[in-house]
Amino acid sequence: MTRITMAAMLVLLGLSPAVLTAGLPVRTTIATAEEFDKGELTNVSLSSEGNLRLSPAIAFVDLPVDASKAKTDGGAQEMFAWCTRATRSGSLLVGTGNGGLVLRRASGGAGPLTVMARTGELIVTSLTEDDQGNVYAGTIPNGKIFKIAPSGRTEVHAQVPAPYVWAVGMLPGGDLVAATGPEGALYVIGPDCQPKQRLKTAERNLMSLLVASADCIYVGTEPSGLVLRVDSAGKATTLFDAPQAEIRALALDSRGKLYVAATTAQKTTPPGGPGGPPPASPIGPGPVLLIGKTTAPSPAPPGKQAPSPAPAGGAGLPAAAGEAKAEGPPAVPEKRKEPGPLIEGGPPDAGRDDAKAASRSTAPTKFGRKGVDANQAVYSITPEGAVTQVLSASQSVLLCLAIDDRDRVHDGTGNEGTLFMIDGVHVTKLAKLEVGQVLTLAALPGKGMAFGTGNPARVGIMGPDAAQQGFWVSEPRDFTSLCHWGSVGYTWDGAPAGAVKLSTRSGNSARPDETWFAWAPATSRGDGLLVGSPAARYMQLRVDLSAGDRSTSPRVSEVWLVSRQVNLPPEIEKFEVGLPVVDPISDPRDVESREGQKEKKKKKREPPALRHLKWEASDPNEDRLSFSLAIRGEGESAWRVLSEREIMSTSMDWDTQDFPDGRYRLRLVASDRGSNPSEVALAAERVSEPFLLDATPPRVELTEVVAGTGVLDVSGLATDGPGSVVNVEYAVDDADYRMLQVTDGIADSPREEFRLRLTGLATGEHTLSIRAHDELGNVGSARRTVTIR
Repeated sequence: MTRITMAAMLVLLGLSPAVLTAGLPVRTTIATAEEFDKGELTNVSLSSEGNLRLSPAIAFVDLPVDASKAKTDGGAQEMFAWCTRATRSGSLLVGTGNGGLVLRRASGGAGPLTVMARTGELIVTSLTEDDQGNVYAGTIPNGKIFKIAPSGRTEVHAQVPAPYVWAVGMLPGGDLVAATGPEGALYVIGPDCQPKQRLKTAERNLMSLLVASADCIYVGTEPSGLVLRVDSAGKATTLFDAPQAEIRALALDSRGKLYVAATTAQKTTPPGGPGGPPPASPIGPGPVLLIGKTTAPSPAPPGKQAPSPAPAGGAGLPAAAGEAKAEGPPAVPEKRKEPGPLIEGGPPDAGRDDAKAASRSTAPTKFGRKGVDANQAVYSITPEGAVTQVLSASQSVLLCLAIDDRDRVHDGTGNEGTLFMIDGVHVTKLAKLEVGQVLTLAALPGKGMAFGTGNPARVGIMGPDAAQQGFWVSEPRDFTSLCHWGSVGYTWDGAPAGAVKLSTRSGNSARPDETWFAWAPATSRGDGLLVGSPAARYMQLRVDLSAGDRSTSPRVSEVWLVSRQVNLPPEIEKFEVGLPVVDPISDPRDVESREGQKEKKKKKREPPALRHLKWEASDPNEDRLSFSLAIRGEGESAWRVLSEREIMSTSMDWDTQDFPDGRYRLRLVASDRGSNPSEVALAAERVSEPFLLDATPPRVELTEVVAGTGVLDVSGLATDGPGSVVNVEYAVDDADYRMLQVTDGIADSPREEFRLRLTGLATGEHTLSIRAHDELGNVGSARRTVTIR
C-alpha cells in the first residue's frame, strides 16, 4: 500500500478549527439587566445591576362612573388621570381628562374615588392646596383656575390671559402661582384673584412648576428644555439647558437636590408645511398635544375668540446673565429646539385582546444612568448647580416625578407605562403596567406612592411592602438545533427556602404556541435541579418569587441552564481536485532574442506531480471537524487510505509522484469525533469526480523525413498513455517553437498524426525539433538533423 508522508502532503492555510459545542455541555447564563429585560416582568422589579425582586404591591382604585354621560356613552370613565395630589389631611386627589373632574379618596385609604368637583373644562392639569384645605385646580383650554372648598363647593378663582394652565403651586402666604402656555408666562394670583405676570419668556410653554420658597420658584420650559429659577422680583436664572426639548416634571428632595425629567417629543410638521396652521388637537389651537386620538377638538367658548397659536419663532431669555424680566421685550435666543407633541397615542381598541400586544414595542426597554437614550433622561441638580444624569430609558417618554419619604425618586413613563425608581446610583424598573402612559405620581407619606395613567385612565396605589407573588419569564431562546437539557439553577438570597421556584417549557417553533410542551417545574436531585422539559430547539425559563413576609422579597441575580445539542452529521459542501498549473503553449527553453534583449526570467514551475486539494465543510453543531482521504483507481473496488493521521485543515498539496498513471477518485470523510464521544460521533463523506494522474511524457516518432531542394517534408506520430495529446509544436534551428496542425485538425486524443512541409530553407545542415504536450503538462520530443541541397 502506498501512503503519503504528512510532511509532503499537508500545506496548512491558517484555518482554525470550529468551536466545540455539541459534544460538551453548554451553560447559558442570564445575569444582566439587559438580558433579564428581554423577558416579561409580572409583579417583579429589575435593577440596573441585574437583580430580580418582587415589585411593591400595587392596588388599583375604582374610578366613578360618570352618570352625566350615561345617556351618551354608557357612563364611560375618563380617558386620563392627569394629575394627583396627597392633601394634608391624607386624602388623595385626582384631576382627569377629558371630563375635567376632580376626584377624591378619603384619608382612610379605603374605598373608591368619588367626584369632588366638575370644572366643565377639558382637562384638570394640576392641583395644589392652601392652609385652609381649599384645593385649586388648573385647567385647559380656557386658562381657568378653580377653587374647591373642603365641602366640595366649586367656583372659578381666577382666569389667566393664556389658554393653558400647565401647573399651579402655592406660595408661602397664600398666593397662587401658575405656569402657562402657549406664550411662556408665569402668573401670580393674590387675594384679589387678579393674575399678575411675574415672568415672560420666549418659550412656548412653561410645562412644570415647583415652589421651593417665596424667593425660589423652579420652572421647566418647552421647546428649549430650560430649567429656570425665578425669584420674587421676577428675575429668572437658567440652572440647566437640557439636550431635550421639554422639561416635563420637577421634584425636590429633603436635601435641596432638584430632579428634572426631560424628554424630546416626537416631531410633527403642521399641515401646509412649516409655518402653516397647527394640526387639530383635543385642546384646540396652541401646542400640539395628542392625548387621545378619538377626542374631538374643543371649540372656543361662546362669545370668545380662540387663543392664537404660539409663534413659530420667538425670543429666548435675555442674554444678560441668563436672566429674564417681567417687563420689556425678551432677547433673541441663541438656539431653539423645535416644538413637538407632548404625548402621543390613543386608547387601545375596545374588545380586542391583540390591540394591547400590538401597541407594545418588540424591543426591550433599555435603562440605566447614562448612554441608553439621549432623548429621555432624568437629571439631578445640586443646590450648588452641579448637574448629573441619573436615569435614561429608551422607548419611553419621561412624564412625571415624585420623591418618597426615603428620598427615592420615582419616575413614570409614557407609551410603555413603566415605573422606575432612582435610589442613589441604583436604577430599578419597578413595574410595567398594562396602560399607555403613567402621567402623574404623588407620594403618600408612610403609604407608598399614588399614580395616575392614561389610555385608559386608572389610579393605582403602590404600597411600601412587596407583592406576595410575582414571576419573570424569559424570551424564547433559540439553541439553533434540537437540544437535550441538563441542570438548571439560580443565584439568590434574602428570603426563606421555597421563596424561589424555577420552571421551564420547550418547543420547536420560534414563538410559544399550543405546540409547545407545558410548563414543567425543575426537578430536584442531590446536588441541584434538573430541567423537566423534553428535548427541543427553543426554551423558556420562568422564575416565580414569593415573599416570606410582607417586608421580605427574595433577590435573584442569575439564572442558568445547561444544554447539549443533539449531534448532527457534518456537511461537505465542496470537494475539488485541482489540475497542475501548466501552459501547453509556452516555450520552456526561454531563448535569448536575436535583437539582443535581456534574457527572460525563468518562471517558477510547480512540480508536475503536485495536485491542489481543497474542500468546504461545516457542522450544524459547530463541532471541530477532522478529515481523512482515501484513493481508488478506475476499475478497483477497494479504497486505499492516504494517511493514517487526521487532517485538520481544509486544503492541502498532494504529491502524486508515487502513483502510477491512470484515472482515480478520492474520497473525503469529515468527522466530528473530536467534539463528541465515539458512541454519538457522526461523519459525512464525498467522492471526487474522476481525475487523471499522468507523469509520463508523450512519445514523438518521426516516421518519414524527406529533404529536397529548399524543401523539407516530415510525417510523424505523437502518442500518450492514459492521457491525451493536446498540442504539437516544431522548431527549426534556434527559432522559437510554433504550433503544428495535426492531421485530424484537433489535438485531443492519445494518438495524433501530423505532417509538416517546410519551404525556403537555405542550403546546408538544419536541426528540426518536434515536441508534444499532454493535458497535464508533460512534454515529449524528437530531434533530427537534415541537409538541404
